[in-house]
Amino acid sequence: MSTLYNKYYDISKLVIWGDETGDDTNRKAKLIFSFRDGNPRITVYTGVVGKEGVISFPSDHPTMVTIMNLLKDVANGQPGVKFSIDSLTFVYENDKPTTNKRIVSTLHIGKSNQGLVYFSVIMEAKPKLVFTLKSSPFHAFRDKDKNLLSEESISSKMALGLADLILGIVSNIIVNYTDEEYDNSPRKPLEVKGRSGVNPQVAVKENIQELDDLAL
Repeated sequence: MSTLYNKYYDISKLVIWGDETGDDTNRKAKLIFSFRDGNPRITVYTGVVGKEGVISFPSDHPTMVTIMNLLKDVANGQPGVKFSIDSLTFVYENDKPTTNKRIVSTLHIGKSNQGLVYFSVIMEAKPKLVFTLKSSPFHAFRDKDKNLLSEESISSKMALGLADLILGIVSNIIVNYTDEEYDNSPRKPLEVKGRSGVNPQVAVKENIQELDDLAL
């Protein structure tokens, strides 16, 4: 059964909640981490019903890894630090891609002047929402003297933890997607032929000989 290959896949338990939209639905906006056919993306559900209420930041695995490392820089940085990353796609004319590109959306990550780490994904004609990393209202972090830890400290630590969590998820998805791709697509793994029964010591010597023959 395929859950990643050629599928949309939201990590529904990894959510950063935003403020209420203020419309009649009274739904809260949320930012989640998703995958489209195994490729990572950040998705914002604004609270508006339907596709008009969705903002997407498409990515690839190396880019998402880089973003998570930038998030660590933000967490360890001073208030006011921020980065922006554009996600682009080809411009189509007559249903064919051209060499020109346009911005799909822009991801902003930074630390506010109050020391809180935030995300924002901006897309043309869509609401501009900010998602701040802060402690759950159902948990309180205290030091050894029972004093509450500052919101700034918790926000930075949450950002560091989130970055590590996403990096781990990306690693798992790459392997799981490859397994599904081999099971559900014409692409199949190839068997190594002619190596059965080879003496390991002989194989090592052969490999060394092959390295010696390389013209480096």
